[in-house]
Amino acid sequence: MGRLLFFLALLGAGWMLVNRVEVAAWITSEPVGTRTEGRRVVRDTGQVEAEFTRLGPVSDSFMLFGGIAGKGITHASVGGLALRHARLIAARAPDFHLCASPGARQAQSLTEDLSFVAENRSARRALAEAVRLHKERVGSNGPRTCITVEGAELAFDRVRWKHDGSDFSHEVAPVMARSRLVLAETAEVVDCEPLLR
Repeated sequence: MGRLLFFLALLGAGWMLVNRVEVAAWITSEPVGTRTEGRRVVRDTGQVEAEFTRLGPVSDSFMLFGGIAGKGITHASVGGLALRHARLIAARAPDFHLCASPGARQAQSLTEDLSFVAENRSARRALAEAVRLHKERVGSNGPRTCITVEGAELAFDRVRWKHDGSDFSHEVAPVMARSRLVLAETAEVVDCEPLLR
């Protein structure tokens, strides 16, 4: 449990640094600020412009263990356990998502820090909904929330302030290096329980 709390605190601190403490409401009529030019992916927040390189494809589902959604360099950062790992752990300890479960330690060791850049509004809405639903369900001991994502791995290249063009990649790179970066071309919120069978 202590490791999970530490992870969530670290995730929150990293998000605040990357987002420069910019917390804003989701306005679904706004563009997502992501454009893809071949292998180059550019995320424009209005204040900063971040560049990534598109790598290999991603097609996976993740069980959420905390997260934050916002309008920073990435659209959402979550703790996610790949479903292939979740199925193996659930076969031995079906209640592994509970801190007191014998399977909790293994789940924690396999949980990844994931940061998503949404390619479109549909993917952005799904990411935000997954984070919101996870928080709501955890608070009420409800079912676990999963998200299925199709897209591509990303490598962080650089970030600059738009108002003067100054580059501050050296400040952001260590935070980005702690997460697996994913371009979400499509994303769908799903209940985990049927997927664990």
